[in-house]
Amino acid sequence: MNEFLLQAYEKGEKVVLIVDEAQGLKPAMLEEMRLLSNLETAKSKLLQIILIGQPELKKTLSRPEFRQLKQRINVRFHIPPLTEEETRAYIERRVTSPGQRAALYG
Repeated sequence: MNEFLLQAYEKGEKVVLIVDEAQGLKPAMLEEMRLLSNLETAKSKLLQIILIGQPELKKTLSRPEFRQLKQRINVRFHIPPLTEEETRAYIERRVTSPGQRAALYG
């Protein structure tokens, strides 16, 4: 992995690992994420890691054993629940994009 990341770095490429539903990761896998976050050159990190998850992820990362991983998180963002209007627009968009033409709501 380190060799691959160094080759990408030499080519000017950025490598990003995106983990969706990260709240389901086992502690051993979160430790692997922490170790991967250590891969760097003197000038920059070789791997950007993005964890996306439910509120349980925040709780997990608050545990003492994940202190080092939590310290390496540069950006945090919480998306609040959709309002009724946003939910309606989202559903309409999801239904009309595959070709549905009739409105869902009278």
